[in-house]
Amino acid sequence: MQITYLCFALMQTRHLHILKNKATSVRIRVIYLGLLLLCSVLQLSAQREDNRGQINVSLLIASPITEEVYTLYGHVGLRIQKPDTDEDLVYNWGLFDFHTPGFLRRFVYGQTDYMVGVSEASEYMSHYLCRGSDLTELALDMDSLAIFRLEQSLTENMKPENRVYRYNFFYDNCSTRPVDMIEQAMGGELHIPPADSLTLRQLINEAERPMPWLILGTDLAVAAPADQKVSLRTQVFLPTKVAEFLPLSEIRYADKPAVSLVKAKQVYHSPYKDPDIETVPFDSPVLFSFGIALLTTLLVVVAMRPCSSRFRCLVNIYSAFILLVSGLLGSVLFFLSFISEHPAMWPNANLLFFHPFHLFVGLPLLFWGKNGFLSRFYPIAALGAVIIYFPTALLLPQRINTVFVGIIIAIASVSIYQTWLSKNR
Repeated sequence: MQITYLCFALMQTRHLHILKNKATSVRIRVIYLGLLLLCSVLQLSAQREDNRGQINVSLLIASPITEEVYTLYGHVGLRIQKPDTDEDLVYNWGLFDFHTPGFLRRFVYGQTDYMVGVSEASEYMSHYLCRGSDLTELALDMDSLAIFRLEQSLTENMKPENRVYRYNFFYDNCSTRPVDMIEQAMGGELHIPPADSLTLRQLINEAERPMPWLILGTDLAVAAPADQKVSLRTQVFLPTKVAEFLPLSEIRYADKPAVSLVKAKQVYHSPYKDPDIETVPFDSPVLFSFGIALLTTLLVVVAMRPCSSRFRCLVNIYSAFILLVSGLLGSVLFFLSFISEHPAMWPNANLLFFHPFHLFVGLPLLFWGKNGFLSRFYPIAALGAVIIYFPTALLLPQRINTVFVGIIIAIASVSIYQTWLSKNR
């Protein structure tokens, strides 16, 4: 500013010694005019730098609801507010396109591609508030340089060739992406205060607690790697952990003092709260599995005693149903473990009692097996696999869901019945 005033004053001076003729005066005035323009450009640049300091950066975290499976985990968006231009946008890394060619096939194989998108903050917030989610806004304490880096990263990420990324539920999702970008823009390392060290399975089960049948499916599919305790930094794959950890976190540097990451917190409550789901006692997977175990055991015990051929035929059909379901589920587990790219799917001890051999070997032998080697060997092998499940799960280690005990009893009973049939045909 002082340089501008100086240039302007010199231009208005009419009695300087150097202005002896008109030509010299014109040249000097042109030089001064150039200096004035240069100063104006410098001032404009400085003003823009100052305005960048007025940009507000925050995280918008949507609370989980029980409307759909994917809403159980919550969501995170990155909000950029520019008061000087009335620009208020939210960047969202949770978008995907069902109409993309081969979407379903890639989804099954664990090759799901998500993309980043941007929307008006008012639209984004209205969407989540109207669906029943509360929104927690964490205002971030970022200086102008960090904001500049973040804007550059967002601009680069929004280019068509960079918008799509390979989604990973645990390590690269809509929650980890904005946190990673903020950490990189800050130029330091995110430090989270000490908290409970949990496994991936514990974190998922807690999020899925309103849906016990979903927990059962998750515990079947997710393998031993999910039972290793993970760092607090890894836990931010869940939006609820972002809301819990970041207000207490700081960015640490090697050459300067640490700074707090969050400077303010605000919660927007939804007027359409999701009602608490009351668990129906008879809808419990535990009761269901032990009910199946009890029924199977009773049927097998009666069928192995003198009884009518009609009753034994019914037991055969029931046993076939158990083998069919076990074989189909085993085929799914086999695919997830050995073919798909989904994370934390191998090694999976659950393949010892749910495996494809029930479908392709056990089921045919139940009706058409003769008193041969395979008819005698397979039921014993299947029973042995079920028995060694428990030490195998403990050795990996892999958490044993209580529901599995009832399932194992039912499969073991069918294997014993098949062994008895092979000797009494």
